[in-house]
Amino acid sequence: MMKNKKLGIYIHIPFCARKCNYCDFLSAPETRETKERYLSLLDREMRLYKEIVSAREADTLFIGGGTPSFLETDLTDKLLCSVKKWIPSENLKEFTIECNPNSVTEEKLNLYKEAGVTRISLGMQSACDEELKKLAGIYRKLFEDVECSVEACAKEDEVCELEKTLDLKLPQPLRQFLLNYSSHLNLSAFLSDDFCEELPEELDEIFSACFELSLEEIERAETSRRDWVENCFSDEEEEYDRIWHNKLGIMTVANGDVIALDIKQDKENPPVVYLSHDDGEGHGAVLGKDFDTFLMNLVKIGGCGNEDWQMLPFITDPVSGIDPDCENAGKYRELIGFEL
Repeated sequence: MMKNKKLGIYIHIPFCARKCNYCDFLSAPETRETKERYLSLLDREMRLYKEIVSAREADTLFIGGGTPSFLETDLTDKLLCSVKKWIPSENLKEFTIECNPNSVTEEKLNLYKEAGVTRISLGMQSACDEELKKLAGIYRKLFEDVECSVEACAKEDEVCELEKTLDLKLPQPLRQFLLNYSSHLNLSAFLSDDFCEELPEELDEIFSACFELSLEEIERAETSRRDWVENCFSDEEEEYDRIWHNKLGIMTVANGDVIALDIKQDKENPPVVYLSHDDGEGHGAVLGKDFDTFLMNLVKIGGCGNEDWQMLPFITDPVSGIDPDCENAGKYRELIGFEL
C-alpha cells in the first residue's frame, strides 16, 4: 500500500526581510550569496531524491518559508527551474507557493504561472493595527500621517498662464508631466519613530517621503528662488551665489531650500539640482541628469524627503544624481520591504 501512496512534497525557503518575534519557523534575513548557495544545495538534494519522487506519484507541491516571494526574480527563476528539472509535474493536482504582498511582483507572478503554480498563499497576521505594532515584524506600521493626492492633468491654457506669469517657457519634460500626468501631485508620509530608531547610521537622517509638484508649487518655488537671488545671493562673482542664478525652481523645501532645473546648462532637458540657502552640504548637487530620471530614481530608491540630507545618502557622484543601484538604496529598499 505504501508503494502506491501519493507524495506530498514540501520545499522550504527560509528567507525573510527580517525575523518576526512570533515566528517559530526556520527563517531569517540573509545575503544574496547565502540565498544563491542555498538554492544550489537545494537543487543537489532534489537530484538525490529524483528516483524516489519518480517512483511515487506526487500530487501536491508546496513551497513555503520563510517567504519564498522574498527571493529576487532571478533566484525565483532558479528555484522554479530546479523544481521543473527534478519533480514531475504531470500528475500535480495542486502546486502552492507562499507569498508576501510586499515582495511579490508581476515578473514573479508570471514565473509562477509559467511553472504551473495553481495556488498562491498570502498570509495575514492580524487585521488590527495595534496588534501588528505589537508583533513588531515587517508588518508594523512604517509610515504615519500619510497623505497622497493626484489631481487631473493641467490644461494647455493653464500651463501657458504659468509660463506667462514666470515669463519663460517650461522645459518640455516638465510641461509633459503637467499636461499628461497631473496638475498637482502630492505625497506626504513620515516614517514611524520605531522604524527610524532601527535605521543604520548611514540612513538615519531619513524620516519622511515627501513630494509635491504642481502649477502652484512651481510658481512658489521659482518666486522663492528669485527672492533669494535678489535679497541674499545676487553676486554672480561668488560661486555660492552663482549656483542660484539661471535656474527654474520647481519644488520648495520645508527649510527654505529649493529644488530647481538648471536651464542654463540645458533649456530643453535640464538637470535637476539642489539649492541650499544655509550652506547645506547638498548645495549645487545634481539630483538627476534630467527631470524624468530624477522622478524615476526617486521612486526606485523607495522615496525619501526632499531635504538635501535625506537624498545625499543615495548620491554617490555629485554630478550624476540619485543612484538607485547604490549600496544605501539597496539597504533602504530592503528595510522598507520594497523590491524593484
